[in-house]
Amino acid sequence: KDLCIDEFKNFRALVIGASRGLGELTAKCLGFGGASMLLTYARGKNDILNVLDDIQKYNNNVSITSLDVTKMQDKDFDAINEFKPTHVFYYATPFIFNGTKNKFSKEIYKNFRTYYLDAFEILVKNLAMLKTNIYFLYPSSVAVEEKPPDMLEYSQAKKEGEDLCLKLENEHSNLNILCPRLPRLETDQTVSLSAVKNEDPIKILDIIRSMNNKDQF
Repeated sequence: KDLCIDEFKNFRALVIGASRGLGELTAKCLGFGGASMLLTYARGKNDILNVLDDIQKYNNNVSITSLDVTKMQDKDFDAINEFKPTHVFYYATPFIFNGTKNKFSKEIYKNFRTYYLDAFEILVKNLAMLKTNIYFLYPSSVAVEEKPPDMLEYSQAKKEGEDLCLKLENEHSNLNILCPRLPRLETDQTVSLSAVKNEDPIKILDIIRSMNNKDQF
């Protein structure tokens, strides 16, 4: 099924980490589908401006704001709270493929925790105070079950992230957190010199569509 121009017109979508990768693809799918959007970026200002330019060719209801999830302060939530999102897509991440085979690094693990647990929990608890129904997409990974020997820290942090999602959803009745274990999708994060099978990232569209059910709460 092709993407319809007004398919996501009821979305007010906050896309965290929209400058590249799955965040960029999600923003473009939502934008073409008519969503109102607030896109965040940490360092890739030129990248996000290019994304914004592409989306504004068919949707003007989009704005951008800088956000480093590892250093969030109250003022960082002003634009987010004013936007009042109905849907939040969380793609904030450090570089994934920096582990050593069969060796667990506490430093790398701690960095993943900062993004996948600490920052996400701060964001969710802040938005929960808006007292409106909000759908979250927190992408997990098949690495949780496959446990690649050079991604031990990533796999552990993502598993704990899944547990956190369940905990937060149980604590806040106005939140619905979708936490799919995504296969390795082809993005700039997964570019590899070795022969590794990456799947088509457009699969993210099916996940976005699954969040268009207004009766989940």
